[in-house]
Formats: sequence, C-alpha cells, structure tokens
Amino acid sequence: MFSIWLNRLQGLVVFYNKLLSKERLRAYRIATPPWMRINCHSKKKPKFPPPYIVKPVWEDASVGLNDASVFYHEQDLLEHFTTHLNLTNELFTEAYIAGREFNLSILASKEGPQVLPAAEIEFIDYPAEKPRIVDYRAKWDVNSFEYQHTVRRFDFADCDKQLIAELTKIARRCWKIFNLCGYARVDFRIDLSGKSWVLEVNTNPCISPDSGFVAASERAGLDYNTIIRRIIDDIPRPPKLQES
Repeated sequence: MFSIWLNRLQGLVVFYNKLLSKERLRAYRIATPPWMRINCHSKKKPKFPPPYIVKPVWEDASVGLNDASVFYHEQDLLEHFTTHLNLTNELFTEAYIAGREFNLSILASKEGPQVLPAAEIEFIDYPAEKPRIVDYRAKWDVNSFEYQHTVRRFDFADCDKQLIAELTKIARRCWKIFNLCGYARVDFRIDLSGKSWVLEVNTNPCISPDSGFVAASERAGLDYNTIIRRIIDDIPRPPKLQES
C-alpha cells in the first residue's frame, strides 16, 4: 500500500513541474514539443525552429498564457528573454504546434482507467494573425472574445476515427506512466502533417459542473455523482504511521 501511494504522489509532483513532466514523456517516447528552459540571463538560442510559445514551469489553468506568449521569430523571443524576465520567473519555451487541439479526459473505474469521448477545441472566427491557443481568457473570462469563440465538440467524421483511436491509446499510456489515479486529462495538438503531440498531462483538471471533463463524462453516460464517487474510490489513502 505504501509503495502504491508513494508512486502516485510522485506522479503528482512530476505533473506540477511541466519540465519534469515533459522529461518523462520523452523518456517513454511519447511525442511532446521540443523545449528549452529560459531565464533573465539566458543567452542560448532554441535548437528548434519558430514559432515558439513561452509558458510558466509551475502554473496551471493557463495562468500566464495570452497572445503575447507566442513568438514567430527567433529574435523577438531572444529580446523577450532580456527585457521581460526577472529572477523570479520560472519559464520555458517550447515549439508552438499549429493545428488542431484535442482534450482526452480519463476517469478511474473498477475495470481500469476509462478514456472518455475525445473533445476538440475549435477556434471560431479567429483572425489569421491571432494565435489559436486556449489561454487564460479562453478558460476563465466569460466576456472575452477567446472564451466566446472557443467551442468544444465531440462529434467527428469517419476520417477522424483512426486519429481518435491513436489519441485514446496515448492517453491510456500517460495514465500508466504517471501513476495516475482518480481522474486526469491529456491535452494534444495535431500538427499540419497529422502528427500528434502531448502538450500536457493534467492530473487535476477542473471538474466543475460546466467543465470539459464533466461534458465528456456526460457524453459517456455518466452523471456527476458517479464521477465524484469513482474519483473518491480510486484515490489511495496514506498509510497509517505506526506508533513507536
């Protein structure tokens, strides 16, 4: 019991540091966009071509992400390193993958992790120059353009069946290699050549009644009480310490 609880705790720690998470994905040969840690003293150039996106190492819920996080030229990125960063920033840059965005939610069950119906985020009427990212405003600012023009869909044409099957397989692998429990969500980008990339493995996605996780669960025929019960039942309890 102790080893199970410790392994799953370690999985959470890895998740909250995005760079450790990406290292684990790469170790298991799961494609994730190439990246580089940056700071205010950084003089290194990325070893991968633009465009780039800059993200916080520790934040979740898209905190710190907006249009200004995406750079289309190396020089613009390098200037950002020297003019906008300070000693408290823990940031990294990774390749910005232009293309489709998918979320696959996973819920524990007695038979093992259940990968819920895949959701695609569509960027409706976005201007050509505007980055297609699910940034902070798209998630939380209900009055923003981003919130009102990012639409989740669950219905796909037959030509997407193979892609959905591939993403489902990868999501299930992520659950295993991160020792996850309860629930999780895996975010993907599909580049213009059709290659899938894991952006993030979220072990604590929002499960409010209006969240994407709950929407995916409802598509699978699961009500909210069932979601909560399955999560609770799957979370390992910390081992009791023996009194000396």
